[in-house]
Amino acid sequence: MLGADGVFHVAAWYSVGSHERGMARAINVDGTRNVLETMRDLGIAKGVYTSTVGVFGDTGGRLLAEDPAQPGKLLTEYDRTKWAAHYEVAKPMQQAGLPLVIVQPGIVYGPGDTSTVRTSLREYLTGRLAATPQVTAYCWAYIDDIVEGTCSPCTRAAWARAISSRAPATA
Repeated sequence: MLGADGVFHVAAWYSVGSHERGMARAINVDGTRNVLETMRDLGIAKGVYTSTVGVFGDTGGRLLAEDPAQPGKLLTEYDRTKWAAHYEVAKPMQQAGLPLVIVQPGIVYGPGDTSTVRTSLREYLTGRLAATPQVTAYCWAYIDDIVEGTCSPCTRAAWARAISSRAPATA
């Protein structure tokens, strides 16, 4: 990072159905701390940390403030460790003066996706998804919109405290 004008921290651990707490914590929490402390120690002037709307948990349909005192139930190890990275690492460092913008995308889709989200979406749209939950809501975001929303804070003079990249939830 030495000599960098800005830092984009987008790395994360994610695995559907996994309970690997050690790996998740090492990458999502400790990795975030390492990147942001290095950014601070090197005096890098701009940073963007990619969090997730998952830090809000399962709200049961309730609308929450940007920084809820009580998130909904955190359902996965990914959500729990991203919550810790967001609220125990990134937010305190931002509040202490680190020039950091936090972006919070939901489910990202678009060309090049090889995730299980792509497979499930394709099967749903073609009528081949074996089971569909009765009640569910997701925050969908197209990859190009996420890229623009993530890169724009480093190109604008005014810094926002946080940018939530999400559209209204639909069932």
